[in-house]
Amino acid sequence: MIRIVICDDEQATETIIRCFAKYYQLPLEIVGVAHNGKEAVSMIRNTRPQIVFMDILMPYLSGFDVIEAVTDVISPRQIIIITAYEAFEFARNALRLGACDILLKPLDFDQMTEAVKKAVGWQLTPNSLVNRVLAYIHEHYAEPITLIGLAQQFFCSEAHLSREFKKHTGCSTISYLRKVRMQEAQKLLEQQPDIGIAELAERTGYSSISGFYQAFHSSTNSTPAAFGKNRSAADTETQDSTGKTDTGHDGE
Repeated sequence: MIRIVICDDEQATETIIRCFAKYYQLPLEIVGVAHNGKEAVSMIRNTRPQIVFMDILMPYLSGFDVIEAVTDVISPRQIIIITAYEAFEFARNALRLGACDILLKPLDFDQMTEAVKKAVGWQLTPNSLVNRVLAYIHEHYAEPITLIGLAQQFFCSEAHLSREFKKHTGCSTISYLRKVRMQEAQKLLEQQPDIGIAELAERTGYSSISGFYQAFHSSTNSTPAAFGKNRSAADTETQDSTGKTDTGHDGE
């Protein structure tokens, strides 16, 4: 499930999101609701949600204040701004702070699901079973996952799950799992270019180093070591081009 927090002093927003989630069986779990900016900061810090729906105009602290106060806990890209039409231009400033998207009240279902997809980085489908499987894979990719296990987890046959998943995503569950694991492996290498391959394999769900190595090479046409070095070199080149690493005297 995608853990969300709703920060809005108007009850209607929470009601609409709950109705959408229930009626369309979206994999959204509301882990907290805040009715003012101070509550929002505390709730986000305590629950560490994957997505925050946040109004800009709230008592005590504005949405801008909240974003700046929680950047050490979540990325601004996990925050979806919700606002009334008359405050839309004002709310656009949130995009400069890195917010994911802006939605106008009252919330529209299609626009909301598109914003959710942008925030979590993966798709939602019209099929509730597939949505739940997608959420499970993204949450548990580092654990052993099989088609048999997924079918048991979601109380359906392997054939039904396989058919529905392929219909709505265009690939098998195992192919999708491999894709997620390789994306996570690349993120880890970008963050930690010198990470060991054994740790990299373990953190992305591979019990076999050779199995991880083969999957990574097939996905990227590169070895983990070469990928890490290339990313490190690219980062250094970018820093040099902006002048950030020329001297330690800020241009003096």
